[in-house]
Amino acid sequence: MDDAAPTGEITVAFRAPTARSGLLTWAQREMWHQFSRTRPHHYYFNSTRLFRVPEKCRIGDVTEAVRRLVECYEAFRTTIGVTSGGVPRQHVAGEGVYRLALHEAGEDEGGLAERLSYEYRGRGFDDDEWPLRVAVITRAGEPALVLFTVSHLAADRVGLDVASEAFVRLLAGERDALPATVMQPLDQVAVEDSPVGERAAARAVAYWERTVATIPHTMFPDRSPAVPGNWSPVGVLRSPAAGLAAAVLGAELGVSPGGAVLAAAAALLSTRTGNTTVALGLFAANRSVPGARDMVSTCVQPALFSVDVPAASFRELIRSTWTSSLLAYRHAWYPPDLIGDVVERASRRRGQPIELDCQVQDYSGYSRARPIAPSPQEVHTALPRSRFSRSALWTRDQLLLLTIAGHPGSELRFSVASDPAVLPVPELERFVRGIELLLVRAVVADFELGEVPELTGLFR
Repeated sequence: MDDAAPTGEITVAFRAPTARSGLLTWAQREMWHQFSRTRPHHYYFNSTRLFRVPEKCRIGDVTEAVRRLVECYEAFRTTIGVTSGGVPRQHVAGEGVYRLALHEAGEDEGGLAERLSYEYRGRGFDDDEWPLRVAVITRAGEPALVLFTVSHLAADRVGLDVASEAFVRLLAGERDALPATVMQPLDQVAVEDSPVGERAAARAVAYWERTVATIPHTMFPDRSPAVPGNWSPVGVLRSPAAGLAAAVLGAELGVSPGGAVLAAAAALLSTRTGNTTVALGLFAANRSVPGARDMVSTCVQPALFSVDVPAASFRELIRSTWTSSLLAYRHAWYPPDLIGDVVERASRRRGQPIELDCQVQDYSGYSRARPIAPSPQEVHTALPRSRFSRSALWTRDQLLLLTIAGHPGSELRFSVASDPAVLPVPELERFVRGIELLLVRAVVADFELGEVPELTGLFR
């Protein structure tokens, strides 16, 4: 028998005081569109979390924790329906049943958890199913681990952090594990339908109209012939040196470490493409509404970032990149259909489609760096500890995707995926190592952007 197949199932009935329906939030609409565009591969957006069950917990304690979590957070008892006019709506159930899969692990609970994580993450959620799957891994019939798989339509990373913390506290038996009141996605819909939302939408439309009128219509005007296939490898660089350098630069210049990385990426892309203006899609958390910080939902929307890359120094570019990124994040809360119309109108005026297919995801934290004091020599000597590898294949639905993760001050991880027509596979490693080298060099001394090709050995 397949050792990942469930050995049993247990049902959890829930009953909550609220049952209601309404439109999707702006961020949910964005994600629902991404789901619709990528089906059946929308499993790409799934997230998983693995929890160690406290020693004294039994199956009944786990199911009780799941029940209370689902009853508290409406996102986990929400399904999506589409009207006859094609409009998606969310329906929050007041009661229902969750089915938890039981998997007996024996002595290899870690190996089974890893296999289940891959299996569950690789199955997309349908609109009419609960957006949370729960698997309980047992040893001799007693719970050892609990695996959550969550649809991105229900929770982004911050929302999943909120739910995960609550679940851990529930398993621990804490009485105040859940808040007395909590903001829900449909409460967010009400805010977006209010004058507050109208003003935010108007500001966003004005910003996007100004910005799309000035950015290049594409970041990659010159392309190689199409490469057969729909998948490409991902290049991954784990760099202690970049982690140290980004934190040093962030602290010295008053920016986030991720902002320093973004400047390095912009310098390289400008050098690679010849564009003196670099336009990228960032991702805004959009949790500024009171109560939204502790909401279990998806709030992330794309932000349009644009920065001019002049004949100036790299440290000047870091400062201007930081300012431009804050401006982009400030105007990333909007109704997706309005912004879609803005881009479409601009494309018609310019006589060519505006491509917004180059994106940067920053998971390294959003706060400014705390001062750290490694010497330039310490940063430089960390370079040999960098490790490059190729990760799982990536579907080519974007031209370029750079992901920043890890911990500034210790190690950063850069993952880059691209359409080979714009950045061939051999250049993936050179690109991420170029980011690293620019950051490390800037700690030693500032330099002119015209020196980038010589400093990195790239794109000459």
